[in-house]
Amino acid sequence: MKSERRKRLHDATREEIKEVAWQQIAKDGAAALSLRAIAKQLDLTSPALYHYYPNRDALVNDLIEDAFHLLSTAVEQARDALPPGEHVKRFLSIGSAYSDWAHSYPQRYALIFGAPIPNYQPSMEAIQPAANRALGVLVNVIGEAWQAGAIHLPDYYQELTPLLRSQLEGWRQITGIVYPAQVFYLALIAWCRIHGIVSLELRQQFPPIADAAEVFRLEAKAFLMQIGMSEVSSG
Repeated sequence: MKSERRKRLHDATREEIKEVAWQQIAKDGAAALSLRAIAKQLDLTSPALYHYYPNRDALVNDLIEDAFHLLSTAVEQARDALPPGEHVKRFLSIGSAYSDWAHSYPQRYALIFGAPIPNYQPSMEAIQPAANRALGVLVNVIGEAWQAGAIHLPDYYQELTPLLRSQLEGWRQITGIVYPAQVFYLALIAWCRIHGIVSLELRQQFPPIADAAEVFRLEAKAFLMQIGMSEVSSG
């Protein structure tokens, strides 16, 4: 019982540390994250805080992992709210969920997709599975459409270079996702379009001549039309 109680207290304190870290990031940016400042705000000694996080990078790793899982949950819920056969609607729904999440959690979005933190050394062993989970939702939706014969690619999307195919096959092996390399390529391109518009808007760099949300909606549908999802015409 004592060990269970200690674990609950330990986990609760870690959550407090991360909450204060997010407050720091919101105020001063991730580059200014300070374990000493966090310890002071929580009325802990620095050695006591190091018991939970031995250094700043360990804390940042945890924050990034949490952010990816939060994003993953949002897009998974958007996907699962629609029947598996609704390939187009599922794609558009996770795209909207991605954008909504980014606007709801701009600090978390910036931490995982923004400028690198100076001198930060990420632990890919900890972060990569969480990142794979997030992108895996998009891969899954496109992969199911592929398997159902709902994708009809034009010639310029048919072939992959040997190098690109090899890289995507390696990614497939790492993630354990069974779809062919072409599906990973389509997911990558789709994410680049979605991410690009959202990032420009959040950074207030999107050209003021057009509404970013409207461009986002039209580009998502344009991509689906390019890969031959005929259901788009009815939406």
